[in-house]
Amino acid sequence: MPDSASAGATWSGPGSGAHRGVVEVPLGTEPGSVVRIWVDEQGRQTPEPATDADTAFASAPAGISVYAVVAGAAVAVTDLRGRRLERRTPAAWEAEWVDVEPRRPGRPGG
Repeated sequence: MPDSASAGATWSGPGSGAHRGVVEVPLGTEPGSVVRIWVDEQGRQTPEPATDADTAFASAPAGISVYAVVAGAAVAVTDLRGRRLERRTPAAWEAEWVDVEPRRPGRPGG
């Protein structure tokens, strides 16, 4: 069930003279009552501006998306770096072992 209705209204904007139009009013509003509306510089009716809470709520998905992209990139870079190190480690160990193995104590045949 709606909690508002449309009604004909007359209003004046700041420095723009009288205007007529249809506005949303709460159900049960008496004729001649004052109802607050938002108008632009020319006195034309406009939607109510967004509140700070509306702006924060609309910005949250963007912030979460940026965080997810940055975190994903950090994980990808870390994983790539780890894989490259993992490929180099056995080769480096083998190269050092070729140098150390002949000199190690307790070597069979040595």
